Amino acid sequence: MVHQGEGLAVRIRGTGSITQSNSPLYVVDGYPMESGAFQLINPADIESLQVLKDASSTAIYGSRGANGVVIITTKKGKVGQSVVNINVFRGYQNKTKIIPVLNRDQYVQWFIDGRNQAWLDQAVINADPNKMPHSINDANSRRNLYPSASSLYVIPDGTNGYKYNFLDPASVSQMPDNNWQEQLFRLAKMEQYELSVTGGRIKQNMLFQEVL
Repeated sequence: MVHQGEGLAVRIRGTGSITQSNSPLYVVDGYPMESGAFQLINPADIESLQVLKDASSTAIYGSRGANGVVIITTKKGKVGQSVVNINVFRGYQNKTKIIPVLNRDQYVQWFIDGRNQAWLDQAVINADPNKMPHSINDANSRRNLYPSASSLYVIPDGTNGYKYNFLDPASVSQMPDNNWQEQLFRLAKMEQYELSVTGGRIKQNMLFQEVL
């Protein structure tokens, strides 16, 4: 079983098709379901689970069982005194790790190094009156003579639409320096309440879940 954002993805016979569904046939209390069984059933209500993966699955369910069959039997009420079950879960969830990313100063240096390297690799063109080999100290006025200069060679200098000057530490210090992972993720409270009443042929089940 592979956990996905919308429940469980079950693969019994592997991935046999790129364009078609590889999900097995779910049979819940005798009723066939093409998919999504684990999204509709509370796992606490499952009494037993059986997997058919051999020729028996196609022999019984035909082509619908080609990817295997998952037979789910849910809990049933029993004749006698009613039984009330309460399950309460409370907890917290938090990120286990964050992805290392560049901070502001590292990004600025990486940006400058990339533009300078592209500039050094570019051959001198005829439209450039300065026939000397390129240097990382060349001003933007020379770099702008080359095609696609704004996206390949020019270093932001606070002019011509650039808000910050990457060559001025005082200007760079005014740039935002946010790690958005720290801004987006926080300690989250989780609460789950389950109440079920069984007895005879009567069964009621309610599920409440709140994530703050």
